[in-house]
Amino acid sequence: MHIINLVIEIVFGIALFINGIIVIPQIIKLRQIKNSNDLSFPSFFGFWLLQMIFFLHGYFYKDYMLMSGMAFAMIPNGVLVFQIIYYRQKNLLVRNKNK
Repeated sequence: MHIINLVIEIVFGIALFINGIIVIPQIIKLRQIKNSNDLSFPSFFGFWLLQMIFFLHGYFYKDYMLMSGMAFAMIPNGVLVFQIIYYRQKNLLVRNKNK
């Protein structure tokens, strides 16, 4: 039974790490193209909000692995959400200026 627990802990840790880095290619691409019109703000903000809820769950139930994994994942996802807002506002200002 202990080996199963160990395997699950390792797989869970790897999944938390992947959850944190999975949006990095999107961050890089968005920085290159500087246009977030094709991205869904509600989806990425929703992911960030869910990560916050899981972080709080980990905090209150003293699941430090979940809490640290969600804290790690919230950083790049938060950067992506910020980029979406930033480039939408920037592109909106440019369009309004060109009218």
